[in-house]
Amino acid sequence: MDNADLRHTGLGCDNHLLILTGDSVFDATPDGFVPADDALTLGGYGVGLHGGEEYGTPRSKGSFALSRAYSFSLAPWGEDLLALASFDGKLYRWTPQSPTDKAAVISQAPTGNRAVSVTDERHVLLLGAGGNPRRIAWCSRENYTDWDFLSVTNTAGFLDLPTNGLPVGLTKVREGHLVFTEMDAFLIRFVGSPFIYTYEKIGETTSILSPNAVADFGGRAVWMGREGFFIYDGGFVKPLPSDVGSFIYETMDPLFGIFRTHASTNGAFPEIWWFFPSKGATECDRYVVWNYEEGWWTIGRLERTAMQPAGVEKFPLMAGTDRHLYQHESGLTAAGFRRAQDVWIKSAPFMVGDGSQQMDVVQAFPDITCHDRRGVSFNFDVRTTPDGPATRKGPYFIRPDGYMDMRWGGREAQLILQGEDDCEWSVGTPRLEVRPRGAR
Repeated sequence: MDNADLRHTGLGCDNHLLILTGDSVFDATPDGFVPADDALTLGGYGVGLHGGEEYGTPRSKGSFALSRAYSFSLAPWGEDLLALASFDGKLYRWTPQSPTDKAAVISQAPTGNRAVSVTDERHVLLLGAGGNPRRIAWCSRENYTDWDFLSVTNTAGFLDLPTNGLPVGLTKVREGHLVFTEMDAFLIRFVGSPFIYTYEKIGETTSILSPNAVADFGGRAVWMGREGFFIYDGGFVKPLPSDVGSFIYETMDPLFGIFRTHASTNGAFPEIWWFFPSKGATECDRYVVWNYEEGWWTIGRLERTAMQPAGVEKFPLMAGTDRHLYQHESGLTAAGFRRAQDVWIKSAPFMVGDGSQQMDVVQAFPDITCHDRRGVSFNFDVRTTPDGPATRKGPYFIRPDGYMDMRWGGREAQLILQGEDDCEWSVGTPRLEVRPRGAR
């Protein structure tokens, strides 16, 4: 939001810096900007397709396998925008005073950096400053052009982190900034003169999966690690139990997962979203959501390469692999197309007692709120043995009196609530009228 109350959104891409203002997109890519493809390690033998190029010579295209994960970080400086791409390394500034101009390099700042943020004390914070991967540097207060670390009249300075892992990314929390390395995590916090900032190691074996796999919310932070989820809250890091962790790591692409996985708060709802590429995919095509107020997890399929939470914008914004921006949590259709058939919930298997008896189900009280009685249907996948084939029973719809008639039998079943119309609906605790019968 600028001083004239106009909204602007920065979009960091592999090859461009774009600015969204209203319905217009401006190309603010700086002159001399190094695109991501040029930052990939070339490599030789063992890189690329077998027999594709001459043995022992550098490859014509870069390799993800030998390169460090890269990222694009954006930070507000009043109404201006600071931008830094790790594959380019230079710090840039864009101002809404000249909205169609390209972002300008801040020539006084260090180069070879990996990420940028702005502290509450109005220092610009650089990760990997000057090409030193373990160095955290900051400018003099309120002056992003003053990086004179030898001066005794300014507050510019730097810290070198004592870690064997190379720093990957950083995010803001209530106490300062978290810095993630390939092995551990540090808290960078303000202490005032003469040191200005100090560090504290707050976690080991808490490495982050990719530079953007972290989201901050309410002064806290949560991130996807290489083997699980972690949360920072009140000065401490602890594992975050997940119901879907094994599924995620089994389906994630082992190479592009560390390059593409990204996270964001939703903003419209108390949720954290992570997007990651499935096996064989080069862009994110799956997601996992954690509701931090109610504690539940869910998964799904959606191709999104970046996300911005609701806040400055009324709704969350997401970028698609088709190079379009999408406004989420708005309306009940997907860009005007019906989506009811893609909306469903499946329960865990249920049975009578220990499953030794079969059951007959004759009626249900669905406990569903929906203005359209045919907007959602009940369906059941029924089995007579746990490993046997499932038979689909349904769809069943709500009667005017709120009940639902049905007739089916089996030993084990799963309930599937299926959207039938593009309408709002919610479900409470469905109840079934079940009559046990013989074990055979």
